[in-house]
Amino acid sequence: MKSKKLFLTLALAMSAAICVAPFAAVSANADEAQTYVQDFAEAETPADFAVTKSDSASTVGVEAVDENNVLKVVNASGATEIKLPVERENFVAEFDCTRAADANALYSSMSLKYRVAEDYSSANEVRVHSKQKGLQALTGDNYYTQDWVYANYTIWLQEATGQGVEHWHIKDMDTAALTNDEQQMHIFNYYYHELYIGETHTYRVQVTDNLLELYIDGEMFLRDIIETGEDGTGLALRVDGDCTMLFDNIKVYTPEAYAEKRIAELPDIQDEQTDEVVDGYVKALEAARAYGTKFVGTAFTSVSNYATLAEKEAKLEEYYGLTSSKKPQLTVAWVLEKNYVTEDKVQAPAAEAVDIDGNKLAVDIKVQFDGKTVRSENGAFTAVEAGEYTLIYTARDRNGNESSYTNKLTVAQGEVAPPTTTVVDDNGGEKTGNIVLPIVAGCLAAVAVAANVIVLVVRRKKQ
Repeated sequence: MKSKKLFLTLALAMSAAICVAPFAAVSANADEAQTYVQDFAEAETPADFAVTKSDSASTVGVEAVDENNVLKVVNASGATEIKLPVERENFVAEFDCTRAADANALYSSMSLKYRVAEDYSSANEVRVHSKQKGLQALTGDNYYTQDWVYANYTIWLQEATGQGVEHWHIKDMDTAALTNDEQQMHIFNYYYHELYIGETHTYRVQVTDNLLELYIDGEMFLRDIIETGEDGTGLALRVDGDCTMLFDNIKVYTPEAYAEKRIAELPDIQDEQTDEVVDGYVKALEAARAYGTKFVGTAFTSVSNYATLAEKEAKLEEYYGLTSSKKPQLTVAWVLEKNYVTEDKVQAPAAEAVDIDGNKLAVDIKVQFDGKTVRSENGAFTAVEAGEYTLIYTARDRNGNESSYTNKLTVAQGEVAPPTTTVVDDNGGEKTGNIVLPIVAGCLAAVAVAANVIVLVVRRKKQ
Protein backbone atom coordinates (compact mmCIF):
# COMPACT_ATOMS: atom_id res chain seq x y z
CA MET A 1 0.00 0.00 0.00
CA LYS A 2 1.18 3.48 -0.82
CA SER A 3 1.13 6.30 1.68
CA LYS A 4 -0.71 9.47 0.84
CA LYS A 5 1.47 12.45 1.74
CA LEU A 6 0.11 14.67 4.50
CA PHE A 7 2.22 17.68 3.68
CA LEU A 8 4.50 19.18 1.02
CA THR A 9 7.88 17.44 1.16
CA LEU A 10 10.65 19.39 2.83
CA ALA A 11 13.74 20.32 0.86
CA LEU A 12 15.68 17.83 2.97
CA ALA A 13 13.51 14.95 1.86
CA MET A 14 13.78 16.12 -1.75
CA SER A 15 17.53 16.29 -1.66
CA ALA A 16 18.32 13.14 0.30
CA ALA A 17 18.83 9.96 -1.66
CA ILE A 18 16.05 7.53 -0.90
CA CYS A 19 17.85 4.32 -0.23
CA VAL A 20 18.22 1.64 2.40
CA ALA A 21 21.35 2.23 4.43
CA PRO A 22 23.36 -0.77 5.55
CA PHE A 23 22.67 -1.52 9.19
CA ALA A 24 25.55 -1.91 11.60
CA ALA A 25 23.77 -5.00 12.90
CA VAL A 26 20.37 -6.52 12.19
CA SER A 27 18.49 -8.72 14.60
CA ALA A 28 14.93 -9.69 15.44
CA ASN A 29 15.66 -10.61 19.04
CA ALA A 30 19.14 -9.48 20.15
CA ASP A 31 19.04 -6.30 22.19
CA GLU A 32 22.79 -5.77 21.87
CA ALA A 33 22.41 -5.26 18.12
CA GLN A 34 22.58 -1.65 16.96
CA THR A 35 19.41 -2.04 14.90
CA TYR A 36 16.38 -4.19 15.66
CA VAL A 37 14.33 -5.07 12.55
CA GLN A 38 11.00 -6.86 12.22
CA ASP A 39 9.36 -6.88 8.79
CA PHE A 40 7.07 -9.90 9.42
CA ALA A 41 8.58 -11.93 6.59
CA GLU A 42 7.39 -15.03 8.41
CA ALA A 43 3.63 -15.56 8.43
CA GLU A 44 3.58 -16.06 12.19
CA THR A 45 3.43 -13.69 15.12
CA PRO A 46 6.97 -13.34 16.49
CA ALA A 47 7.37 -15.52 19.55
CA ASP A 48 9.31 -12.79 21.37
CA PHE A 49 6.40 -10.30 21.22
CA ALA A 50 4.76 -9.92 24.65
CA VAL A 51 1.06 -9.21 23.99
CA THR A 52 -1.30 -7.92 26.68
CA LYS A 53 -5.04 -7.37 26.02
CA SER A 54 -7.62 -5.79 28.32
CA ASP A 55 -10.41 -7.36 26.19
CA SER A 56 -10.09 -11.08 25.42
CA ALA A 57 -12.03 -10.53 22.18
CA SER A 58 -9.13 -8.48 20.77
CA THR A 59 -6.72 -10.32 18.48
CA VAL A 60 -3.10 -9.89 17.41
CA GLY A 61 -1.58 -11.82 14.52
CA VAL A 62 0.42 -11.68 11.31
CA GLU A 63 -1.73 -11.71 8.15
CA ALA A 64 -1.18 -11.11 4.44
CA VAL A 65 -2.70 -7.80 3.33
CA ASP A 66 -2.28 -6.84 -0.33
CA GLU A 67 0.26 -9.67 -0.62
CA ASN A 68 2.34 -8.22 2.21
CA ASN A 69 2.60 -9.67 5.72
CA VAL A 70 1.68 -7.19 8.47
CA LEU A 71 0.96 -7.33 12.18
CA LYS A 72 -2.81 -6.94 12.45
CA VAL A 73 -4.31 -5.71 15.72
CA VAL A 74 -8.10 -6.02 15.91
CA ASN A 75 -8.98 -4.19 19.10
CA ALA A 76 -12.50 -4.89 20.37
CA SER A 77 -12.40 -2.43 23.28
CA GLY A 78 -10.04 -1.15 25.93
CA ALA A 79 -6.41 -1.47 24.88
CA THR A 80 -3.90 -3.90 23.42
CA GLU A 81 -0.16 -3.56 23.97
CA ILE A 82 2.68 -5.34 22.18
CA LYS A 83 5.98 -5.09 24.05
CA LEU A 84 8.89 -5.30 21.62
CA PRO A 85 11.87 -7.56 22.39
CA VAL A 86 14.29 -4.66 22.64
CA GLU A 87 15.33 -2.54 25.61
CA ARG A 88 16.58 0.99 24.95
CA GLU A 89 16.58 4.21 26.94
CA ASN A 90 17.76 6.24 23.95
CA PHE A 91 16.66 5.20 20.47
CA VAL A 92 15.13 6.01 17.10
CA ALA A 93 12.04 3.90 16.35
CA GLU A 94 10.45 3.70 12.89
CA PHE A 95 7.35 1.78 11.83
CA ASP A 96 4.53 1.85 9.28
CA CYS A 97 0.95 1.97 10.54
CA THR A 98 -2.38 1.80 8.71
CA ARG A 99 -5.79 2.50 10.21
CA ALA A 100 -7.67 -0.37 8.57
CA ALA A 101 -10.98 0.14 10.39
CA ASP A 102 -12.32 2.47 13.03
CA ALA A 103 -15.75 2.26 14.66
CA ASN A 104 -15.20 5.37 16.79
CA ALA A 105 -12.36 7.61 15.67
CA LEU A 106 -12.96 10.05 18.53
CA TYR A 107 -11.90 7.52 21.17
CA SER A 108 -9.35 5.35 19.36
CA SER A 109 -5.62 5.85 19.03
CA MET A 110 -2.26 4.32 18.23
CA SER A 111 0.82 5.03 20.32
CA LEU A 112 4.40 4.13 21.15
CA LYS A 113 5.24 3.73 24.82
CA TYR A 114 8.89 4.11 25.74
CA ARG A 115 11.03 3.87 28.86
CA VAL A 116 8.51 1.37 30.15
CA ALA A 117 9.49 0.25 33.65
CA GLU A 118 10.35 -3.42 34.16
CA ASP A 119 7.29 -3.87 36.40
CA TYR A 120 5.22 -1.87 33.88
CA SER A 121 4.29 0.69 36.56
CA SER A 122 5.39 3.76 34.59
CA ALA A 123 6.29 4.91 31.10
CA ASN A 124 6.22 7.77 28.63
CA GLU A 125 3.90 7.66 25.63
CA VAL A 126 3.58 9.37 22.24
CA ARG A 127 -0.04 9.03 21.15
CA VAL A 128 -1.74 9.75 17.81
CA HIS A 129 -5.51 9.84 17.49
CA SER A 130 -7.71 10.92 14.61
CA LYS A 131 -11.10 12.54 14.28
CA GLN A 132 -12.87 11.62 11.06
CA LYS A 133 -15.93 13.53 9.87
CA GLY A 134 -19.13 11.58 9.24
CA LEU A 135 -18.30 8.49 11.31
CA GLN A 136 -20.60 9.39 14.17
CA ALA A 137 -23.40 11.79 15.00
CA LEU A 138 -21.92 13.89 17.77
CA THR A 139 -23.62 17.16 18.59
CA GLY A 140 -23.18 20.03 20.99
CA ASP A 141 -20.49 22.63 21.41
CA ASN A 142 -18.52 20.93 24.16
CA TYR A 143 -18.97 17.19 23.68
CA TYR A 144 -15.22 16.74 23.43
CA THR A 145 -14.28 18.68 26.59
CA GLN A 146 -15.72 16.31 29.17
CA ASP A 147 -12.42 14.73 30.28
CA TRP A 148 -10.11 17.71 30.05
CA VAL A 149 -8.83 20.62 32.10
CA TYR A 150 -7.55 23.87 30.49
CA ALA A 151 -9.09 22.70 27.21
CA ASN A 152 -11.81 23.74 24.82
CA TYR A 153 -11.72 21.49 21.78
CA THR A 154 -14.24 23.66 19.91
CA ILE A 155 -11.41 25.90 18.72
CA TRP A 156 -9.57 22.86 17.31
CA LEU A 157 -12.32 20.83 15.69
CA GLN A 158 -14.09 23.39 13.56
CA GLU A 159 -14.30 20.81 10.78
CA ALA A 160 -14.45 17.76 13.09
CA THR A 161 -11.54 16.20 11.23
CA GLY A 162 -7.82 16.03 11.75
CA GLN A 163 -5.39 14.46 14.14
CA GLY A 164 -4.14 15.02 17.65
CA VAL A 165 -0.60 14.19 18.76
CA GLU A 166 0.07 13.90 22.47
CA HIS A 167 3.04 13.29 24.77
CA TRP A 168 2.18 11.71 28.11
CA HIS A 169 3.89 10.60 31.29
CA ILE A 170 2.17 7.48 32.64
CA LYS A 171 2.21 6.37 36.28
CA ASP A 172 0.53 3.70 38.42
CA MET A 173 -0.57 1.53 35.53
CA ASP A 174 -3.01 -1.34 35.95
CA THR A 175 -1.14 -4.02 34.00
CA ALA A 176 -4.20 -6.26 33.62
CA ALA A 177 -6.80 -3.68 32.59
CA LEU A 178 -4.14 -1.57 30.78
CA THR A 179 -5.51 1.60 32.33
CA ASN A 180 -3.60 4.38 34.03
CA ASP A 181 -4.44 5.62 37.51
CA GLU A 182 -2.59 8.80 36.72
CA GLN A 183 -1.24 10.31 33.51
CA GLN A 184 0.12 13.77 32.86
CA MET A 185 0.02 15.33 29.41
CA HIS A 186 3.09 17.37 28.57
CA ILE A 187 2.17 18.64 25.14
CA PHE A 188 -0.70 18.38 22.67
CA ASN A 189 -0.72 19.40 19.00
CA TYR A 190 -3.74 19.40 16.71
CA TYR A 191 -3.62 19.49 12.90
CA TYR A 192 -6.35 19.87 10.26
CA HIS A 193 -5.06 16.84 8.40
CA GLU A 194 -6.50 13.36 8.53
CA LEU A 195 -4.70 10.04 8.77
CA TYR A 196 -7.39 8.48 6.65
CA ILE A 197 -8.55 4.90 6.93
CA GLY A 198 -6.70 2.69 4.46
CA GLU A 199 -3.62 4.91 4.19
CA THR A 200 -0.19 3.81 5.39
CA HIS A 201 2.04 6.33 7.12
CA THR A 202 5.58 6.04 8.45
CA TYR A 203 6.17 7.14 12.04
CA ARG A 204 9.56 7.96 13.55
CA VAL A 205 10.14 8.67 17.25
CA GLN A 206 13.57 9.98 18.31
CA VAL A 207 14.50 9.97 22.01
CA THR A 208 17.78 10.76 23.70
CA ASP A 209 18.29 11.71 27.35
CA ASN A 210 15.55 14.36 27.72
CA LEU A 211 14.73 15.29 24.12
CA LEU A 212 11.90 13.79 22.05
CA GLU A 213 10.85 14.35 18.42
CA LEU A 214 8.04 12.72 16.42
CA TYR A 215 7.95 12.65 12.61
CA ILE A 216 5.16 11.38 10.35
CA ASP A 217 6.13 10.76 6.72
CA GLY A 218 9.30 12.74 7.31
CA GLU A 219 7.54 15.84 8.69
CA MET A 220 7.97 16.91 12.29
CA PHE A 221 4.77 16.88 14.33
CA LEU A 222 6.04 17.19 17.88
CA ARG A 223 9.14 18.13 19.84
CA ASP A 224 9.37 18.13 23.62
CA ILE A 225 11.88 18.18 26.45
CA ILE A 226 11.32 15.18 28.71
CA GLU A 227 11.24 16.49 32.26
CA THR A 228 10.25 13.23 33.98
CA GLY A 229 13.11 10.88 34.66
CA GLU A 230 12.20 7.24 34.10
CA ASP A 231 14.70 4.42 34.49
CA GLY A 232 12.74 1.98 32.33
CA THR A 233 14.01 0.86 28.93
CA GLY A 234 11.03 -1.03 27.47
CA LEU A 235 9.27 -0.21 24.18
CA ALA A 236 5.66 -1.11 23.35
CA LEU A 237 3.08 -0.43 20.64
CA ARG A 238 -0.39 0.32 21.96
CA VAL A 239 -3.83 0.41 20.30
CA ASP A 240 -6.89 1.90 22.04
CA GLY A 241 -10.59 1.76 21.17
CA ASP A 242 -12.75 -0.21 18.76
CA CYS A 243 -10.44 -0.20 15.74
CA THR A 244 -8.07 -2.23 13.57
CA MET A 245 -4.44 -1.19 13.06
CA LEU A 246 -1.82 -2.73 10.76
CA PHE A 247 1.90 -2.46 11.65
CA ASP A 248 4.90 -3.23 9.44
CA ASN A 249 8.63 -2.54 9.00
CA ILE A 250 9.39 -2.00 12.68
CA LYS A 251 12.96 -0.79 13.24
CA VAL A 252 14.63 0.39 16.43
CA TYR A 253 18.06 2.01 16.07
CA THR A 254 20.59 3.15 18.58
CA PRO A 255 21.12 6.91 18.11
CA GLU A 256 24.55 6.15 16.65
CA ALA A 257 23.19 3.60 14.13
CA TYR A 258 20.57 6.08 12.95
CA ALA A 259 23.27 8.75 12.55
CA GLU A 260 25.14 6.33 10.28
CA LYS A 261 21.94 5.81 8.27
CA ARG A 262 21.39 9.57 7.92
CA ILE A 263 24.94 10.07 6.65
CA ALA A 264 24.68 7.11 4.24
CA GLU A 265 21.58 8.69 2.66
CA LEU A 266 23.19 12.09 2.02
CA PRO A 267 23.30 13.16 -1.65
CA ASP A 268 26.57 13.24 -3.56
CA ILE A 269 27.89 16.80 -3.81
CA GLN A 270 28.44 17.62 -7.49
CA ASP A 271 29.85 20.72 -9.14
CA GLU A 272 27.95 23.18 -11.36
CA GLN A 273 24.47 22.52 -10.00
CA THR A 274 21.47 24.89 -9.84
CA ASP A 275 20.84 27.09 -6.82
CA GLU A 276 17.89 24.87 -5.88
CA VAL A 277 20.06 21.72 -5.85
CA VAL A 278 22.79 23.47 -3.88
CA ASP A 279 20.24 24.68 -1.36
CA GLY A 280 19.17 21.06 -0.97
CA TYR A 281 22.79 20.05 -0.33
CA VAL A 282 23.12 22.62 2.44
CA LYS A 283 19.87 21.64 4.14
CA ALA A 284 20.62 17.92 3.96
CA LEU A 285 24.10 18.28 5.44
CA GLU A 286 22.93 20.66 8.16
CA ALA A 287 20.05 18.34 9.08
CA ALA A 288 22.36 15.31 9.37
CA ARG A 289 24.76 17.23 11.58
CA ALA A 290 21.93 18.70 13.66
CA TYR A 291 20.59 15.21 14.34
CA GLY A 292 24.04 13.97 15.33
CA THR A 293 24.84 16.82 17.69
CA LYS A 294 21.44 16.67 19.41
CA PHE A 295 20.81 12.93 19.60
CA VAL A 296 24.32 11.43 19.64
CA GLY A 297 26.27 14.25 21.26
CA THR A 298 30.03 14.19 21.60
CA ALA A 299 30.13 10.58 20.31
CA PHE A 300 28.84 11.79 16.91
CA THR A 301 32.35 12.20 15.50
CA SER A 302 33.04 8.53 16.35
CA VAL A 303 30.30 6.97 14.20
CA SER A 304 31.77 4.74 11.50
CA ASN A 305 31.02 6.95 8.49
CA TYR A 306 31.40 10.39 10.09
CA ALA A 307 34.29 11.06 7.69
CA THR A 308 31.80 10.88 4.81
CA LEU A 309 29.85 13.81 6.25
CA ALA A 310 33.05 15.81 6.69
CA GLU A 311 34.09 15.04 3.11
CA LYS A 312 30.75 16.17 1.71
CA GLU A 313 30.93 19.38 3.74
CA ALA A 314 34.44 19.98 2.36
CA LYS A 315 33.19 19.48 -1.22
CA LEU A 316 30.35 21.92 -0.62
CA GLU A 317 32.85 24.54 0.45
CA GLU A 318 35.24 23.71 -2.40
CA TYR A 319 32.61 23.83 -5.16
CA TYR A 320 30.35 26.61 -3.89
CA GLY A 321 32.18 28.38 -1.05
CA LEU A 322 29.43 27.36 1.38
CA THR A 323 29.78 25.94 4.87
CA SER A 324 27.26 24.32 7.17
CA SER A 325 25.92 26.39 10.02
CA LYS A 326 28.13 26.47 13.10
CA LYS A 327 25.36 27.84 15.32
CA PRO A 328 24.47 25.94 18.50
CA GLN A 329 21.35 23.77 18.44
CA LEU A 330 18.94 25.49 20.87
CA THR A 331 15.79 23.61 21.86
CA VAL A 332 13.03 25.39 23.78
CA ALA A 333 10.02 23.39 24.98
CA TRP A 334 7.53 26.24 25.02
CA VAL A 335 4.98 24.68 27.34
CA LEU A 336 2.89 26.95 29.57
CA GLU A 337 1.44 24.96 32.44
CA LYS A 338 -1.25 27.53 33.27
CA ASN A 339 -2.70 30.92 32.41
CA TYR A 340 -0.81 33.41 34.58
CA VAL A 341 -2.21 36.27 36.64
CA THR A 342 -0.48 39.04 38.57
CA GLU A 343 1.70 37.97 41.50
CA ASP A 344 2.13 34.48 40.04
CA LYS A 345 5.62 33.00 40.13
CA VAL A 346 6.42 32.22 36.49
CA GLN A 347 8.97 29.60 35.48
CA ALA A 348 10.25 29.99 31.94
CA PRO A 349 9.71 26.85 29.82
CA ALA A 350 12.66 24.46 29.73
CA ALA A 351 15.48 24.83 27.20
CA GLU A 352 18.65 23.01 26.22
CA ALA A 353 21.52 23.68 23.83
CA VAL A 354 24.54 21.89 22.36
CA ASP A 355 27.39 23.18 20.24
CA ILE A 356 28.39 21.85 16.83
CA ASP A 357 30.42 19.08 18.53
CA GLY A 358 27.52 17.95 20.74
CA ASN A 359 28.79 19.55 23.96
CA LYS A 360 26.07 20.90 26.22
CA LEU A 361 25.89 24.68 26.57
CA ALA A 362 24.34 26.95 29.17
CA VAL A 363 21.17 28.76 28.10
CA ASP A 364 20.71 32.34 29.25
CA ILE A 365 17.10 33.48 29.73
CA LYS A 366 16.30 37.20 29.86
CA VAL A 367 12.83 38.48 30.80
CA GLN A 368 11.59 41.87 29.64
CA PHE A 369 8.44 43.87 30.34
CA ASP A 370 7.60 47.15 28.62
CA GLY A 371 11.16 47.34 27.27
CA LYS A 372 12.78 46.91 30.69
CA THR A 373 14.59 43.88 32.09
CA VAL A 374 12.71 42.01 34.83
CA ARG A 375 14.66 40.52 37.70
CA SER A 376 14.75 36.75 37.23
CA GLU A 377 16.73 33.73 38.37
CA ASN A 378 17.20 30.80 35.99
CA GLY A 379 14.15 31.99 34.07
CA ALA A 380 11.92 32.29 37.17
CA PHE A 381 10.29 35.63 37.96
CA THR A 382 7.27 37.17 39.71
CA ALA A 383 4.68 38.71 37.39
CA VAL A 384 4.10 41.95 39.28
CA GLU A 385 2.25 43.75 36.49
CA ALA A 386 -0.38 42.63 34.01
CA GLY A 387 0.56 42.64 30.36
CA GLU A 388 2.91 41.00 27.88
CA TYR A 389 6.28 39.62 28.99
CA THR A 390 9.05 38.79 26.51
CA LEU A 391 11.39 35.87 27.17
CA ILE A 392 14.66 35.76 25.25
CA TYR A 393 16.70 32.54 25.24
CA THR A 394 20.35 32.66 24.13
CA ALA A 395 23.00 29.97 23.74
CA ARG A 396 26.60 30.86 22.84
CA ASP A 397 29.54 28.54 22.17
CA ARG A 398 33.22 29.20 22.97
CA ASN A 399 33.81 30.54 19.45
CA GLY A 400 31.12 33.17 19.80
CA ASN A 401 28.53 31.43 17.60
CA GLU A 402 25.07 32.22 18.94
CA SER A 403 21.48 30.99 18.63
CA SER A 404 18.46 32.72 20.15
CA TYR A 405 14.75 32.15 20.57
CA THR A 406 12.12 34.72 21.57
CA ASN A 407 8.55 34.17 22.79
CA LYS A 408 5.94 36.07 24.73
CA LEU A 409 3.39 35.28 27.41
CA THR A 410 0.48 37.34 28.69
CA VAL A 411 -0.28 37.91 32.37
CA ALA A 412 -3.83 38.93 33.31
CA GLN A 413 -4.87 41.20 36.15
CA GLY A 414 -6.20 38.81 38.74
CA GLU A 415 -8.09 36.59 36.31
CA VAL A 416 -7.29 33.80 33.87
CA ALA A 417 -6.48 34.95 30.34
CA PRO A 418 -6.58 32.90 27.12
CA PRO A 419 -3.26 31.08 26.55
CA THR A 420 -2.09 33.00 23.49
CA THR A 421 1.47 33.54 22.43
CA THR A 422 3.49 35.39 19.81
CA VAL A 423 6.60 33.98 18.16
CA VAL A 424 9.14 36.46 16.84
CA ASP A 425 11.23 34.89 14.08
CA ASP A 426 14.76 35.77 12.97
CA ASN A 427 13.38 38.27 10.45
CA GLY A 428 11.35 40.18 13.00
CA GLY A 429 8.04 38.75 11.78
CA GLU A 430 5.33 37.77 14.22
CA LYS A 431 2.88 34.88 14.29
CA THR A 432 0.15 34.90 16.89
CA GLY A 433 -2.06 31.97 17.89
CA ASN A 434 -2.57 29.27 20.44
CA ILE A 435 0.54 27.82 22.08
CA VAL A 436 3.09 26.87 19.42
CA LEU A 437 5.44 23.95 18.88
CA PRO A 438 8.78 24.07 20.68
CA ILE A 439 11.34 25.46 18.23
CA VAL A 440 15.02 24.71 17.66
CA ALA A 441 16.56 28.09 16.94
CA GLY A 442 19.07 28.11 14.14
CA CYS A 443 17.47 25.06 12.47
CA LEU A 444 15.23 25.07 9.41
CA ALA A 445 11.42 24.92 9.65
CA ALA A 446 10.21 21.61 11.02
CA VAL A 447 6.46 21.63 10.52
CA ALA A 448 5.09 22.31 7.05
CA VAL A 449 1.43 22.97 7.83
CA ALA A 450 -0.18 23.24 11.27
CA ALA A 451 -3.56 24.90 11.71
CA ASN A 452 -3.58 25.12 15.51
CA VAL A 453 -1.25 23.83 18.19
CA ILE A 454 -2.32 23.52 21.80
CA VAL A 455 -0.09 22.77 24.79
CA LEU A 456 -1.66 21.49 27.99
CA VAL A 457 -0.81 19.89 31.29
CA VAL A 458 -3.67 17.58 32.21
CA ARG A 459 -4.32 14.99 34.85
CA ARG A 460 -6.99 12.45 34.07
CA LYS A 461 -8.21 9.45 36.04
CA LYS A 462 -8.70 6.09 34.31
CA GLN A 463 -8.46 6.61 30.56
